[in-house]
Amino acid sequence: MVDIDFVVVMICLITGFLLGGIASIMSIIGRSSNVMLLLNVAAGGLIIIGVAIALL
Repeated sequence: MVDIDFVVVMICLITGFLLGGIASIMSIIGRSSNVMLLLNVAAGGLIIIGVAIALL
């Protein structure tokens, strides 16, 4: 049986890194906008939430 906390942490971390990667690709392409900033903030928030759940 898989632990629920582990699944939640993995989902948070994976989606956080995916959003960060999308924002990086957008910045490389040159479409710097508020959307990119929002993606970076969301990615950082998801990663922080995942780490916090893992530590609790």
